[in-house]
Amino acid sequence: MKRTDIRKLVMSAMFLTIAIVLPRLFLADPVLGQRILPMHLPVLLCGLICGYEYGAMVGLLSPILALMINGKPMPNMALGMTLELCIYGFISGLLFIILSKKLPFLASVFISLICAMLAGRLVYSFIASNINLLALSEKGFLFTLWNNITTGIIGITVQIILIPIIMAALKKTRLIMSLN
Repeated sequence: MKRTDIRKLVMSAMFLTIAIVLPRLFLADPVLGQRILPMHLPVLLCGLICGYEYGAMVGLLSPILALMINGKPMPNMALGMTLELCIYGFISGLLFIILSKKLPFLASVFISLICAMLAGRLVYSFIASNINLLALSEKGFLFTLWNNITTGIIGITVQIILIPIIMAALKKTRLIMSLN
């Protein structure tokens, strides 16, 4: 195993731990947790920093392990979150690798981030709307998508502001360049 791979594995383990621990801070107020989206931040960062394979794996494992350890997210939300976060990690990492060769650094971060968030929210909303149908609820896909975006708008905004700042700082310290 190459030294770079070991560093990516260790950093992925760190992001996975953060993704499990960070939502615990919001257990007292689950509504605030749904608005801030604390598990999404480390998954997106992992995809951008370590690559799509590691980001997808952290996204896949974090809701499952958090459910086992914390009892949250609720089981009916865990499937949708698992796929949503897996897509977040995968798309953010893949697009960043592709776009960083063609666009300026921050532009590739923003575009990768926004595309990953849109794709993840679409998948989560699709799954959630189908779970609603199974529960005989009349909430359709568009309602669920709109609700998921408006509920998480604070977290989405924080991520769009904070992640490029973190990435720029990591680029300045040359941490990102040593991983790729």
